[in-house]
Amino acid sequence: MEKTAMFDVKPKAAAEYEAAIDRYISEMKRMRVQMVKRQTRIDKLQAETEALLAELKVG
Repeated sequence: MEKTAMFDVKPKAAAEYEAAIDRYISEMKRMRVQMVKRQTRIDKLQAETEALLAELKVG
């Protein structure tokens, strides 16, 4: 048996809710892009660190 929440929301309130949800989704997308950029930077620094450590072990 499926339960569906039914709400009697006025059009103005519905538009406000939809706008708020759209803002939250946009913010989540922005944060995702930022997270990917940061992870890319972390990966690059980690690779550089590993290369330096390997160089120190050889030298």
